[in-house]
Amino acid sequence: MRSRIVRSLRHSVILALAAPGLLQAQSTGSQATLAQASLQEVVVTGSRIQRDGYEAPTPLTMVNAETLENTADTSISQSLNTMPAFSGGVTVRSGANTPSFNTAGMASATLRSLGANRTLVLLDGQRTVPSVSTGVVDTNNFPQQLIQRVEVVTGGASAVYGSDAVAGVVNFILDRKYTGFKGEVSGGATTLGDGENWKVALAAGMPFAGGRGHLLLSGEWVDNKGVVNGMGNRPWAATTHNYIVNPAYDGVNGEPEFLRRDDVFLSQATHGGIITSGPLRGIAFGDRGIPYRFNYGTGVPRDNFMAGGDYLATRTHDSYSLAPSEKRRNVFMRLSYDIADNLNVFFQASRALSETYGIAFPHYQVGNGPTVLSGNPFIPAEVQAQMTARGLASIRLGHMNADMGDVTVGTGRAANRFVLGAEGNFDVGATQWNWNAYAQLGETTSSHDTYNVENNARYQLALDAVRDPASGAIVCRSTLTNPGNGCVPWNAMGTGVNDVFARNYLFGTAHADQTTKQTVYAASITGEPFSNWAGPVSVALSAEHRREEATVDSDPISQASGWRSGNLIPLDAGYDVTEAAIETLVPLVNGLSWLDNWDITGAYRYTDYEVSGAVETWKVGTTLAPIPDVRFRVTLSRDIRAPNISELFQEQNFGLTATYDPVTGTTPTHGRTQRGNPDLVPEKADSLAVGVVLQPSLAPGLSMSVDYWEIDVNDAITLIGGSQTITLCYAGWPELCPKITRDTNGVITSVEQGNYNIASQEVAGIDLEASYRFALSSLVASLPGDVSLHFSGTHYRKNITDDGLTLPNDAVGTTALPKNIYSMTLGYTLDQYSASLVARGFSSTVLDNDYIVCTSGCPTSTTQERTMDSQRVDGAMYLDLSLSYRLANLMNGEGRVFLNIRNLADKDPELIPAIGTSGLPYIYSRTGGRFDVMGRVFRAGFSFKF
Repeated sequence: MRSRIVRSLRHSVILALAAPGLLQAQSTGSQATLAQASLQEVVVTGSRIQRDGYEAPTPLTMVNAETLENTADTSISQSLNTMPAFSGGVTVRSGANTPSFNTAGMASATLRSLGANRTLVLLDGQRTVPSVSTGVVDTNNFPQQLIQRVEVVTGGASAVYGSDAVAGVVNFILDRKYTGFKGEVSGGATTLGDGENWKVALAAGMPFAGGRGHLLLSGEWVDNKGVVNGMGNRPWAATTHNYIVNPAYDGVNGEPEFLRRDDVFLSQATHGGIITSGPLRGIAFGDRGIPYRFNYGTGVPRDNFMAGGDYLATRTHDSYSLAPSEKRRNVFMRLSYDIADNLNVFFQASRALSETYGIAFPHYQVGNGPTVLSGNPFIPAEVQAQMTARGLASIRLGHMNADMGDVTVGTGRAANRFVLGAEGNFDVGATQWNWNAYAQLGETTSSHDTYNVENNARYQLALDAVRDPASGAIVCRSTLTNPGNGCVPWNAMGTGVNDVFARNYLFGTAHADQTTKQTVYAASITGEPFSNWAGPVSVALSAEHRREEATVDSDPISQASGWRSGNLIPLDAGYDVTEAAIETLVPLVNGLSWLDNWDITGAYRYTDYEVSGAVETWKVGTTLAPIPDVRFRVTLSRDIRAPNISELFQEQNFGLTATYDPVTGTTPTHGRTQRGNPDLVPEKADSLAVGVVLQPSLAPGLSMSVDYWEIDVNDAITLIGGSQTITLCYAGWPELCPKITRDTNGVITSVEQGNYNIASQEVAGIDLEASYRFALSSLVASLPGDVSLHFSGTHYRKNITDDGLTLPNDAVGTTALPKNIYSMTLGYTLDQYSASLVARGFSSTVLDNDYIVCTSGCPTSTTQERTMDSQRVDGAMYLDLSLSYRLANLMNGEGRVFLNIRNLADKDPELIPAIGTSGLPYIYSRTGGRFDVMGRVFRAGFSFKF
């Protein structure tokens, strides 16, 4: 059916309406003046041709800054991520947990769960410098006080704005003519007394030279203490709910392979270490190294998890920051001047500073940790006696390494951006043409530190402890032959058994300085060169040249991947992009008695990438309104995402993971490295969207829309990860086997992973939106005040990823992407009072759509189709309350006091279980996705405008 639609559109050039979503024109206070805002003229993101948002072929969600302020968050990006269309982006919290990605402190905007690299983020219609070599833009760098609105296009727009607009465009629009002085002082915390934060923001706008010039200034200071040391006093964080291998499972008796149980934690690692194999298996080491017999509880030894027994000796929930601490300092300036009535020049400068600190993860070595040789003087006497009696040369430990503390990450980032441009208009005959041109130079520098991480080489030396024959002291074996090497022995057996000298020798800081640069020269011109029978025909031409660069300069140990985690490999690379585009809007019908309006629009762009080659993108669409109250729209487009610098050139070390090794039958913890692939080519995506907008004239203020959307990505860049490389190597892909490195004992030590253009992804869904504003007096004459209602929801139909190696996987309905995501708002205003209540939520999920739930008669479990007795994870609905009071005539201005409460009912998140080795992050994080983990959060403050 789809192919017929595509052919029909192409052959008849009756293109289709601009894709998913309704123009959500949210407004001041508590989303109250929805209808009024919808009548304002806006410049539609996804088009360089100005027209009313509802009439645009590309659907638009517009969120005013006042609406975003009615949350308990300290940044606009955090508020956007609660909207149904946003899913899967980098947040300040998630970025701090991945040291090797250098994303700590960043906040991205990601649409349709397609990845941050497939959403184009703009500031006032202009590209802005990425924060890391993957091309991700940190939206916290934008001047929050001067953002007038955020326009979100939930459909492809590469033909208009260029690469990365596969899932859509998020455009942060500045109030460039703001005049006056305004500010905000606010603070907040959770009901548990943590997460304290405060914010001070000021902005000013002033005309000069008789109104020919205009100056904008903005500054922001945010300090959020986060929840750094563990998860705070949250009861759910200390509970455990996970999978174990069913002891009765044999593959043929109809039993499920995995059972979901309470009191589940690690069986292959304890805080002080446990012998994991051989005749001494099950001897664990406690406080001061005292050995004891570990109670394994219920579970199969091949897996990492067990139920009951001594699970408390393995559990950890404080080795992780629920929310890292964060500090932001932003300043912004824009100066514009009318040189002539039809010529304006402008200059923008901004600087954004951020600092983030948090715990990333514990020093876990689950399954196969350190090997301790017989004769090591740290081995307790009774254990050494058993080793001697059995002729054991060594023992292997599984370890949570409580004596090591936790790996922490600190990042300092500075983003500088300068824009010099001009805009104006001129007449050609009776036609006026508008043009603009600008040059941008942006640079982001970051200093990235992974603290308290062990030096791999020193760790091996420190583990090999012996007695000095001369003094009887415990020393490193290497010191006997090299007395000046400074080695301090490390005791791997027990807790509280190592002193500060051992830690100082073993641990250090992995450091890297990273810089990304973006240079842009761009120009566009828009006009109406002629008219046809239905009205003026609009044309927009644009061109752009862009240079992207990235460098990484790391410490010598990182360069050799010598730290256990946090290694950033040196990089010095970049590429150029040159592109040109044309866009047109052609009216076909206007104001006929039997057809109110009909137009078509089209766009074409040619882009030449220095490394990955040339590519063409296009978009065609139509809007058709049989009557003014009803408008149909369709859009068809070809969009692209070019490989970024990291994917093309960067060598990286991604820390540790654990994978079942079919050769040794063990599950070693091993490193993962990655190399760039300069042979990558741009991804290509075909998008189709069909929708209808209803604005009944009999109900002023009521707007509704339904849109079906579909995006098919081909030649998708996919990462064959370290664990996947091992699995595929022994499952029919021998060409991947050389990427696996083993030590002299045959144990896997590292795996090389990489990116390839071998995948595809298909996503589809339905967007529903409705908004209505009315005066209560329209119902009952004596009732005062105005009421606003708004609903926004997305029903995901599919999100199928085919990596080209394994069976396709549909993420819709899993914990990564709930099937239904929604937000409902009830707002009320009365004179100076405003209130809003938001209900946001999502439907229940499962772990994986390929998994099979059964309790008897189960088929044989496979890697792709695991069998288990339960996999449902309940959804959630959260209530957010906003209250405000406007102070009129405050020193000839206006003030506002407000109270925002997020997660009003203090609803706990659901625990998300995980299976086997893939579930190792569960040891320090129990939940994620769209669940609210902070609990009830209060935020109160005072804002003013003069």
